[in-house]
Amino acid sequence: KKAIEKHYDNKLDFKTLYIKASARYVDEKQSQNVSAEIKIEKDKQILISVRFLGITMAKALITPSAVSYYEKINSTYYEGDFTSLSKWLGTELDYSKV
Repeated sequence: KKAIEKHYDNKLDFKTLYIKASARYVDEKQSQNVSAEIKIEKDKQILISVRFLGITMAKALITPSAVSYYEKINSTYYEGDFTSLSKWLGTELDYSKV
């Protein structure tokens, strides 16, 4: 929750922002590297793509009015508003806060 609150204090002035990130997942059985690409069009949309071994495994699209994602491994799909995302993160969210 503190990380989210600090996020609100750091505002950037941009039209389009591209972010590339990588992360390592580790549990008792395995260790995997994943990469992500994030494209933010200010006040329009946020597009997130997560890749494993160069294959897109999940995508998310966040707009001012909706949140949607698709995850390939379990064929999980969600399309809705910010209510579920707010509950999952434990803080009230809308597009301007994301």
